[in-house]
Amino acid sequence: MTQIEPELPRDLRSEFPHMKGFSRTNVYNMRAFAAAWTGPEPIVQTPSGQLSWSHNVTLLNKVRNHDLRRWYASKAVQNGWSVAALEHQILTGLHTRTGAAPNNPEALLPGSQVNVLRSTHQTLPPSELRLKGAIFVNGTSR
Repeated sequence: MTQIEPELPRDLRSEFPHMKGFSRTNVYNMRAFAAAWTGPEPIVQTPSGQLSWSHNVTLLNKVRNHDLRRWYASKAVQNGWSVAALEHQILTGLHTRTGAAPNNPEALLPGSQVNVLRSTHQTLPPSELRLKGAIFVNGTSR
């Protein structure tokens, strides 16, 4: 990342006295934001453009991996998370839990068995489905 001259925040505040947000930390965050969201599409068309500055700073400070940062940004937009909710999901590792639920056959079965499961599920009553040797009745394993 290119270094930011220490005078830049002061110069910006002097040049734009009616604007706020040019603290040293914020100028560094702005630079990090521009570097983190590079890609073929403009920033405004990514999920990051639909989030508040506080959301984006949280993503920058809490998630180092670019693809994972995009994933959390997308989920935050999709679910309308507050900054606190976004931070909670990051800190509790939502990305490691997503798709691991027992009602997600794609996560539990090899690809070809998912199709068999779907075709079998259409012939069984919806209240009962055999999966991996267990019987699921109304979503509960027995």
